[in-house]
Amino acid sequence: MREMKVVEEIRAKVLKAKQKRDTRSEELYLTDIVGIYVIGGKGSWEAADALYYNRLDKLIKRASSNTLKALVKRLD
Repeated sequence: MREMKVVEEIRAKVLKAKQKRDTRSEELYLTDIVGIYVIGGKGSWEAADALYYNRLDKLIKRASSNTLKALVKRLD
């Protein structure tokens, strides 16, 4: 619960900075959140894997969407 409270407080600051279009503060707060989970190399693999697999997921979904659109268009 303590971790959640700390991270949610930082996330609120990130959202406020984003609303103000304060990209410098937004990046700093996001870096703070990442730092909570990636300290001294601990958590680095998990973070790297999460970013990589998230990227793969987006690429696969985009490819699937494009394929579906092409197939539907071919039916016209």
